[in-house]
Amino acid sequence: MLSVNKPKLVIWLLPVLLVLVTLSYWPGLSGPFLFDDKPNITDNPAVQVGDWTVASVQTAATAYGSGLPHRPISTLSIALDYSLWSGDVFGFKVSNLLFHLVNTILVFVLAGRLLRLVDPQDSRHWGEGAAFLVAAVWALHPLQVSTVLYVVQRMEMLAAMFILLSLLAYIEGRERLSSEPSSGWSFLGLAGFMTSLAFLSKETGVLAPLFMLALELTAFRSVSSSARNVRVLKGLFSAVLVAYLLIYLVWLVPEYVDSGRFVTREFTWGERLLTQLRVLPMYIGWILFPLPDQYLFYYDHYDHSMSLVQPMTTLLGGGAIFLLAMAAWFTRKRLPLVSLGLAWFFLAHSLTSNIFSLELVFEHRNYLALFGIILALTGLMRWLNWRPSFGASWVIGVSLILGLMSITAVRTATWGDRLNLARHHVEVNPASPRAGLDLAEIYLEFSDGLANSLFMEMAMSEFERVADLPKATMIPDQALILNLVHLETKIPTHVWRRLYKKAQGRPLAAPELDAVYSLIQSGYKGVEIPSERLRMLFEILQARPETPPVLFVRFGYYAAKTLEDSDWAEEAFLEAKDRLSGSPQDLAALRSELQEAKISVPGLSCYPTN
Repeated sequence: MLSVNKPKLVIWLLPVLLVLVTLSYWPGLSGPFLFDDKPNITDNPAVQVGDWTVASVQTAATAYGSGLPHRPISTLSIALDYSLWSGDVFGFKVSNLLFHLVNTILVFVLAGRLLRLVDPQDSRHWGEGAAFLVAAVWALHPLQVSTVLYVVQRMEMLAAMFILLSLLAYIEGRERLSSEPSSGWSFLGLAGFMTSLAFLSKETGVLAPLFMLALELTAFRSVSSSARNVRVLKGLFSAVLVAYLLIYLVWLVPEYVDSGRFVTREFTWGERLLTQLRVLPMYIGWILFPLPDQYLFYYDHYDHSMSLVQPMTTLLGGGAIFLLAMAAWFTRKRLPLVSLGLAWFFLAHSLTSNIFSLELVFEHRNYLALFGIILALTGLMRWLNWRPSFGASWVIGVSLILGLMSITAVRTATWGDRLNLARHHVEVNPASPRAGLDLAEIYLEFSDGLANSLFMEMAMSEFERVADLPKATMIPDQALILNLVHLETKIPTHVWRRLYKKAQGRPLAAPELDAVYSLIQSGYKGVEIPSERLRMLFEILQARPETPPVLFVRFGYYAAKTLEDSDWAEEAFLEAKDRLSGSPQDLAALRSELQEAKISVPGLSCYPTN
């Protein structure tokens, strides 16, 4: 590791590292909002605060619709950015970079504390230098780009920041327990408070106590404390573990094992767990071999595992995970850093690689997990007693930092331009429908809607290409239909057939529902979409029990107001009524809405008689 004769020199090098990180990410700050930024920021009026009032603060604090705590710290920080920067994406990304710089400092401090814990004597000679290199690799690793420059992952970064603060407070408190019990317990209380702030930033905050337990089983094994304090700590950790297990087994498992939770996914909860046996080793490969073209950002093309042997890499990945887990357990005494690093990685993924109905792969899930692998490698090199000379250690350290910096800078430069980023995503991952849609939408925007524009031709060609991809949703077909109508061009039969096939077989996730809703709304607003085609789409969706009632309400309005087809309108509204039968409140709201719109549906009793 990096050898430093004067440990204080590292403190002066830390600002240099922060400057290098800033320079590496600066080219990407001019990039666009992406993917989940739209529903959470640009299309979310709750965080678009103009005047700060009690009501606007309450609205912003609950702007994240899902999740138990609503992530108020994260959404309030986004609302503050919106207010300060008037919605300019540059300001949001600057804030993300600032949080990343803060986290870099925290990683440096945490790494230093851990190295001193496991070997107080030896760490004097190499601990600060090793901590600096750990922080540098973590901060400059190209895998971090899609967290730092992806605005909505502010939530991940804030949760990580408070988790790191909680662990630093825990270490300080734990070390003080033997000599200053009062201040020690105060710091442990501070660790609990920071954990709550992490949870209010993102649900991953609940992992902080598990990281603390991992510290106890590895780094703190040789730290003495009174028998009473040990009993209290054991009681606290036992209580937390029992609470977590009860919540998981009594609430979460019954809730998420229900097949209804995965109705919008192409996989079951069991298949998701199997797939993670491949995904976690893939993440480790990303960390160890930072090749930029393997970071695709979109992974909607990723196939889930059907069984342990389909594909065979599922079984192989499971075997690798088992071996690493065993290594983490059996090295906890002799190689505490290796054990802690491996445990850290798996704990960091214990929520997102679980039974929850989340997407299979995301790069940002490694933001905190990356630290674990770097820590394990540090412990391994320490065990191997790899100690190059002073000059050699500096050459190695500087080369590693500059190498990662150059890869990251190239990646951030791509992220700094909307068109370049979209083209890059398609180039490295042509099987991704999302990547293709991003590019097609940019071409369409550049065309200004002109039929003779080269960009229009490129947009339509890309929409057609994407629509034929195996994992494609109905979105590209919907885009083709609306643009062909705009261009006053006949819609080819194969486009409708492809749309119908997807409506029959694809999970009715948000993209499918958005596509259907867009077609209905366009027809409702007078866009000349053949009504018989929408009628066919209605009948296909009517045959699917999982189709949400809101779509039939929209079909009903279209039939009643645009087509003045009372029979179809009544059929659509009654279909919505049947699907709302378990929700009297929603049914009453529908009746009230129809009464206000002066639409009479006898079966709904919209106009009760005296």
